[in-house]
Amino acid sequence: MNMTLQAKGERGGGGMGPVIDGKYVVAPGFDSAAPEVSRDVPMIIGWNYNEFDFVNAKEDQMFRNGAIQQATIKAQQGGAPAYLYMFNWKPVGNSLGACHGMELAFMFNNVGLQPEMNGATKEAFALSDKMSSAWIAFIKTGNPNTKGLPRWEAYNADSKPTMIFDNKCYLRK
Repeated sequence: MNMTLQAKGERGGGGMGPVIDGKYVVAPGFDSAAPEVSRDVPMIIGWNYNEFDFVNAKEDQMFRNGAIQQATIKAQQGGAPAYLYMFNWKPVGNSLGACHGMELAFMFNNVGLQPEMNGATKEAFALSDKMSSAWIAFIKTGNPNTKGLPRWEAYNADSKPTMIFDNKCYLRK
C-alpha cells in the first residue's frame, strides 16, 4: 500500500479501493464519467440482494445504487455494453441470505468448496452452472448470453434490464 498517496486521500471507494499510483491506476475506479480508455470494454456489474443486511440496510442500498450508476454511465458512453445483475439466491439454513461475496463461488463454479455458506445443494450446483457459463461466455465474447438463461439484454437507462440470479433466473425490466 502506498502510504503517501493514501495520506493525500488519493484512494477510490471512500477509503476502500485501489490506490491511485499514477502508473497502473491513474484515476478513481468509480468516477462520474466512464473513462475513454474503457469505451470498447464490455462490463458485467451487479449486487447481492442481502449485501450487508446483517450490518445495515444503508450498505445494501449503496451497492445497488453504485452498480446501477456505473451501468448507466457505461451505457451513456455509447461503446461496449454493460450487463447488470442481482444475485438473489438464498441458501437454506444460512441466515445471511444472498450476502456480500456469496455469488463468487457461483461465478467460478466452485460451490462445492464453500458448503458452509451455500449448502452445496443440487440447486446451488444448478445455479453455479448457469452463472459460470454466463461469465465464461462474457470472457470469450463480451456477451454473457448462454444456453440455460433467459436472453440477457445490455443495460440501458430506460428499461434497466437486470438479470436476476436465483433458482429461477429471469430478466427484470
